[in-house]
Parts: sequence; C-alpha cells; structure tokens
Amino acid sequence: MIGINAGGGTRLQPRPGCRRWFLRTNRSDQEAVVQWIYQLNRARVVRGDKVILDDVTLSFLPGAKIGVVGPNGAGKSTLLRVMAGLEKPSNGDARAAPDISVGLLPQEPVLDENKSVLDNVRAGVADTEALLARYTEITARLADDCSDELLTEMGSLQEQLDHRGAWDLDSRLEQAMDALRCPPSDADVRDLSGGERRRVALCRLLLAQPDLLLLDEPTNHLDAESVQWLELHLADYPGTVVAVTHDRYFLDNVAQWILELDRATLTLIKATTPPTSTPRPPDCRSKDARTPSGCVTCSASWNGFAREPRPAGEKQCTASPLRGNGGAGRQDPSH
Repeated sequence: MIGINAGGGTRLQPRPGCRRWFLRTNRSDQEAVVQWIYQLNRARVVRGDKVILDDVTLSFLPGAKIGVVGPNGAGKSTLLRVMAGLEKPSNGDARAAPDISVGLLPQEPVLDENKSVLDNVRAGVADTEALLARYTEITARLADDCSDELLTEMGSLQEQLDHRGAWDLDSRLEQAMDALRCPPSDADVRDLSGGERRRVALCRLLLAQPDLLLLDEPTNHLDAESVQWLELHLADYPGTVVAVTHDRYFLDNVAQWILELDRATLTLIKATTPPTSTPRPPDCRSKDARTPSGCVTCSASWNGFAREPRPAGEKQCTASPLRGNGGAGRQDPSH
C-alpha cells in the first residue's frame, strides 16, 4: 500500500497477494500497472532558505493509514499542505490521482463565522444533502412522470447515496458531534476557543469523507474518549489517511506505516501491518550514507499490529465509528 523510492530507483512495497515485503527496482515496474492514490516524484520543497523535502519520491495505494513524525520545525505541516495542493514543490511533481477528493485538517482551521456550529459541520455534507434533495424531487415527480430518463437518474442517485451512507445522515452527524464533544449546535462560532474550532472542523472533515484525509495533530484538544472514538473511526475509514501526530498511542492504534521527516528526508521507520508470515525486515539505504540528498532511507522492523491499551485510569471508549457514545455531555478539553 505504500512505496518509497530511494537512491538508485529502488522501491519498497508489499508483494501483491500477500503481506511479505520485498524490494523491486524500477526496471520491473512494467510488470504491473499500479493505481497510486498519491505520488511525490523527486519533489524538492524549499521555504525561504530552508529545505523541507529534498528529491523525495513517495507513493501509496488507496486505504493506507500512514503516520508522519519528526522534530518540531521539520516541515510536517508543509508536507501536508503540499499533499493537499495548497503549496507546490519547488522542483519535481506532487499529484493526487484523477477524481480523488482531498481534505486537510490544519492546525488552525478556518470556520465560517457567519454560520452556527451546526451549519459549519453541515458544510461537510453539503454535496450529499444536494443529492438527497434531488432524489426527493425525482421521487415526487415520478407520481406523474415515469420516464426512463428520471428512472435512470434515480438509480444513479440511489447508488451514490448508498455509497455515502446518506440515508441516516442526520443521525450520523449528531453522533459524530457528540463523540468529538463539539460545542452546542447553535453556538456562535466567534465565541469558540481554539480547541472547539478544531473539533468542529474535524467533525466537518470526517463527515465529508474525502478519499485522501490529511490530519495535522488530530488528537489535539480531544479528551481520551474522543481520541479512542477517532481511532476506531480512522481504523475503519475507507479512504487513505495521513496523520501528523506526536501521540504514540494514536500511531500504534491507527498507523500501518510511520514515516519520519527529518533534515529534508522521509524515512520509513515502522511497518505495523501484521504479515501472513514473518518477513525479513526490508532495509534500503543510500550508497553514500553521508549524503541524505536524493535518498530516502527505508528501514522497517515488524511490530505486530494491535490496538495499544491506554494507560491505566483512562476510560475505554465503547462507541463505534460515527455512532457517538449515547449523547454524553460535551466538554471542552481545551480550557
């Protein structure tokens, strides 16, 4: 589900049909066509006099759950902005696959201050609500007009709505707001704290369900139960997730792969997907270890994937993804 190019064109990825890792050179890439959801190709990102990424090639398939770690100031937030298309590489290429939706939770999200909390959250499902409205309109028209054109459109709409899980949209929205401890629905956005704004923005983004979900410190300002609900939701998330975080429990419970960004180099430091048999840990390094430029050092050791228990004393979350927790009272951990 993830491939990283190192110096010399070596790619690290799982062999199709099993979970054993192997190394493959670009010469044999012609053997199969791989549909990557996102690719960085020899990307170099420079901000001022600082190099954020230096000749990095990275690609992964739909459904990958990836954590990104690194020292403060390494450029992790910039990496997410590049992946979201908000910034461009200085050199090289960065692109999502065609027709892929991308959503980003930045550290300081922007909300519409002219709308209530509920209306800001509903903005994440505006497209789905438009489809529902059209479906309702066609249903009413069919009483007088059973044309093939309307029936065909109705069938297409039903398929899209089924795929989005739209039939219980209001219930899912309310449950997500409860699980993330969002402020009251009618609260004035201008009065919200920074933590409350992030929770509203996170709720909006999760309900939008982009194919590529980019999260910058998603557990900030969440209490323990909300974090565990988020872990369950992301573990079952149908799209690709890339999360920058310092929360090691979150990484253990969600991330299948962990990348480290340090000194302009991305390094695969952990692969936690459980193998069908214990493989030899892959290791691909630059021939010149003194020169990180143009190389991604990949070194992965197997570490059985299991949900890491929270420290003793913390409540365990029993809510399932987008099912809330019985409407428990909302709190503001940011205060």
